[in-house]
Amino acid sequence: MPNKFDMGWQEEANCKNLNMDIFYDTIGRGQGFSSEAIDACSTCPVIDQCREYALNHELYGYWGGLTPIERKRIRKERGILLEVPESEFNKSMMGKMWGKPRQLKPRPECGTVAAYQSHRRYGEVACEPCALAIRIKNKETKRRQRMKELNG
Repeated sequence: MPNKFDMGWQEEANCKNLNMDIFYDTIGRGQGFSSEAIDACSTCPVIDQCREYALNHELYGYWGGLTPIERKRIRKERGILLEVPESEFNKSMMGKMWGKPRQLKPRPECGTVAAYQSHRRYGEVACEPCALAIRIKNKETKRRQRMKELNG
C-alpha cells in the first residue's frame, strides 16, 4: 500500500530550494505571504499535486497557490475531511499560531455534537451521523425552550 503522505512530487517543485519560512503567514490572518512564495507557486510544474495534498493535509502555509482560508473554503465545498499528518513540524506550527506548544488532539468520534463542531471548525461538511446528532440536540433545545415558555 502506498504511503498516503507521499510527497515525492516535491522534488520537481519550484520551492524545493527556497526558505520555507516565506510560505508561512507573517501577518497572522492568512494574508501575509511573500511575493516570492506566490511567484514560485504560480509557475510551479507540480502545483496540482501540491494543491491536492494541501487540501487534504495542510492547515497552515501557502500551498499550491492557495492560502489556508482558500483551502478551508474549497474543503467545505468539496466535503474534504482534513487529515493532518502528525509531525513535529505541525506541532511547532500550532505553537506559533496560538503562542504556546500544543499537542494534536484526536478528533471526537463521529455521531456526536463535538464531532459536528469539529467538522465546522475545520471548514468541512459534517458527515451524516454528526448532522443527525446536531439535529437531535437542536430539537431538544427547542423543546426545552417551549417547556420553559409554557411553565414560565
